[in-house]
Amino acid sequence: MKVRDLVAGSTFTPGAGRSGPAPRVTVILPTYRRGDDGLLRRALDSLLGQTFTDLEVIVVDDASVDSTAAVLDEVMRLDGRVSVIRHERNVGLPAVSEYEAFARARGELFVFAFDDTVFYRNAIRELVRHADRHPGTLVAGWIKVFYRHTGDGRLRSFAFGKDTTEDELLAINHIPNNGVMVPRSVLEDVGVYDPHIVLARICDYDLWLRIRRRVPITFVTTRVGEEHGPAHADSLGSTYVLDHWAADDRIRQARREVLRADGYPDTDVFDLDSFASERTRAVVRDLAERHIRTHPWMTVPVPTSPSRRVPRIMVVSAPIDATVQLVFEGLREVPDIHVRMIDPDHRYLGELAAADVLILARQVRDDWVQAAQLLGIPVFYYLDDNLPLMSAAGELEPELVRPFSLEALRTAVRPLAGVLTSTEELARSFRDQKLHTSVVALPLSVPSGAVVPRDLSVPSGAVVPRDLSVPSGAVVPRDRAHRADDAPATFAFFVGAHRLTSFRRTLWPAFVDAAQRTGRDVRVLLPRAAMAKLGGLRDKRVSLEGFATRLDYFSALRELRDAETDAIVVPPVRSVNSPFKTLHPFAAAAALGAELLAPAEEPYLGIEGEAGVTLVARGRSTASWADAIAATLERIPGAGPDPSVLERFSPERGAAALWDAVGARVPEAEPDVGRRVHQLSDWMAHQLRVTRGMLQELIEDGAGAGPAAGRPAAAAAGGVAPALLGELHATVRGSRRIHAFRGVPTPLSSFVRTAEVAGAALRRGERAELSVPLGGVPYLSYPVTIPAGSYRSVRAAIWGEGGRGDVVGIEVVDPSGRICLHTVAALPRGGEAVEVVFDARALKVPSDGTHELRVFVRGAGPAHLVEIVDRGLLGVRRPRARPLIRFVPR
Repeated sequence: MKVRDLVAGSTFTPGAGRSGPAPRVTVILPTYRRGDDGLLRRALDSLLGQTFTDLEVIVVDDASVDSTAAVLDEVMRLDGRVSVIRHERNVGLPAVSEYEAFARARGELFVFAFDDTVFYRNAIRELVRHADRHPGTLVAGWIKVFYRHTGDGRLRSFAFGKDTTEDELLAINHIPNNGVMVPRSVLEDVGVYDPHIVLARICDYDLWLRIRRRVPITFVTTRVGEEHGPAHADSLGSTYVLDHWAADDRIRQARREVLRADGYPDTDVFDLDSFASERTRAVVRDLAERHIRTHPWMTVPVPTSPSRRVPRIMVVSAPIDATVQLVFEGLREVPDIHVRMIDPDHRYLGELAAADVLILARQVRDDWVQAAQLLGIPVFYYLDDNLPLMSAAGELEPELVRPFSLEALRTAVRPLAGVLTSTEELARSFRDQKLHTSVVALPLSVPSGAVVPRDLSVPSGAVVPRDLSVPSGAVVPRDRAHRADDAPATFAFFVGAHRLTSFRRTLWPAFVDAAQRTGRDVRVLLPRAAMAKLGGLRDKRVSLEGFATRLDYFSALRELRDAETDAIVVPPVRSVNSPFKTLHPFAAAAALGAELLAPAEEPYLGIEGEAGVTLVARGRSTASWADAIAATLERIPGAGPDPSVLERFSPERGAAALWDAVGARVPEAEPDVGRRVHQLSDWMAHQLRVTRGMLQELIEDGAGAGPAAGRPAAAAAGGVAPALLGELHATVRGSRRIHAFRGVPTPLSSFVRTAEVAGAALRRGERAELSVPLGGVPYLSYPVTIPAGSYRSVRAAIWGEGGRGDVVGIEVVDPSGRICLHTVAALPRGGEAVEVVFDARALKVPSDGTHELRVFVRGAGPAHLVEIVDRGLLGVRRPRARPLIRFVPR
């Protein structure tokens, strides 16, 4: 079914105010059967009552059969800014409604509303203010979402989109559909929501992913409103099936031309031919048939091209970053294999059932390895650094030396099918070290068209999206006609902490020398994290500017593109790992059309003589770097490396190398996913029983000791409460603990990520997590070191949904077993992690020593302590947890 056929009977009723000037903002509001329950009227009242009035609202009624039409007629009589599109028959695909409204819209800025959303009065005014400050970007605020708890049915809420970053989109959606403002120019460039049935649940997430490849996303603190849909059984999330593999198969397709205005009407919402995989086609057919059962006027899809076996390769990385992107991101556009990258802290282990190969990046995660071995899925390990050599040379942080020693790494990867590396030099070294019997190198794979240099003939600050209607992978020539002759030349650095010393000692004085010698002003771009450590560097001709440090390599390149980067510089560094690094700065320079300056050492010796590449013979000599920079300044603006060098990093070449490495382990027949799901369910049920038994033993031990031993009364004794089973299941999903950032917005989503609230900054290898439920145990016990002295308070990070009279408490037991502090505070409400302050004026510690900290709750409300957990970088067998807590002295 094509979109044009779905909307053929639609009628458009313009509002009375439509004949006037075009408004600044268009609000698009699809609706279906929200008239009787009053939600639609409440949503419209909140929009029409905005303090920002220069707007229009286009409502798309999907053939509602309740009082929706009457509500809309009344609102249109009262306010001429409302126009209505009515479907003749129910379509059931909100993305189609969004497109219809977009085609009729007159605004330059767009807001997407749900019919169950209440917008705060100043929300759109605030979004417009931010849009004016950041033109050409997607502006994202946050909303409060209400939902029904699956255990007790109580109405709860969480902050969706608050305190998030663009990098988090690599793992899962953190942007609310009804919390954004998007310029028309961006939607005209990337297209609107994809109406295909496999993306019905996550078409907004797909749109954000497409937008971020073209323009930045600006996250703001504006709380846009409240969403009440998840609390209703007929919400989108409750009525549409989501198959993650099939959805990802659609997301990885290039659809820009299809989803733009001119191609959208011919888009087939049940399209099968765009999927080569028979497995994905089977999912699409099933979803289409489900939809047609309630929409019998639609037709069953019929493919016109043959399908085939497309192996599914799951790459697990926590987090998804440049380490995996530089090798695997480009492979996602190759149709012969389906490469999917996931963050295991956000995704469900059960999704492994549909995979053919599992690749673990850097971390050997026991739970995923065990599940894969249970299902007969081969597991490979990917690494991009020579960590065993670095460990032996003492170049790693102390806590990493032992986990990444040669023997430890060899033991960890021995049961796996093989080791994959980022360079042939690294693979050769691992073979020499006998790390594994099968070690294969994979080349870099740069997605075609992932980063295209901006047409710089457009003045800076103008609309950002460009008309990049050029062949995929082509490079647009850089036209700097608008730049003044005396404009500063821009040099960008990918500077890690290990390169800061060489930058300060060698590169900075070289830039000052070259700028003075040539009389040319220079702008040096550094990651903001590095900027903070380089205070005191000042010069009248050389300025330092920070850019956002990103996990996403390609978003970082997009930012450097928008900064009009002229050259990329690789500072020298003394490390045994240097010869094993990739040539990603060379690929970045080619993609950006920028010059490349690097030390004349491996791995850059292989590109000596390439156009646009300068190798500094004496890489640790300030004078040599000054000469090279001065020569580059004389050439700027230059052309950089020949764009054809990107062919060396083609996805097709990378896919062939990956298949050579793993293909022999992939069976020709499609796996029996249903049987695998049952196997995983049985295995997880066993793990659940083990976890439950451990908790039961803990509860019985605690109850047996009794209050006389100084223990608080158990909140749940005599067995695990039914409501706890859901938490236990989540515990199994998250390697036997409840992860802070699971596949849906969680209690820690709005908590300070670096754990600064309680003064305990995260160390490498650590992350914030929620403890096991405090209501399921007598108390949680932790050893804590408390310095001698008197104390004013104890501050702890607690998540809770407390009711009237519910309290959370702590006890401090000294080394002799005496309880020296017993104090309680109100259990937090609202379902967010917050800092709880306990009165500790009774606590006096005569001498330094290790005390026992007990944390407990009294009441019916659920609660968790926030912990800092160290699982190590190689596995999750024995996590070490410490409470996120601080003792404040007087």
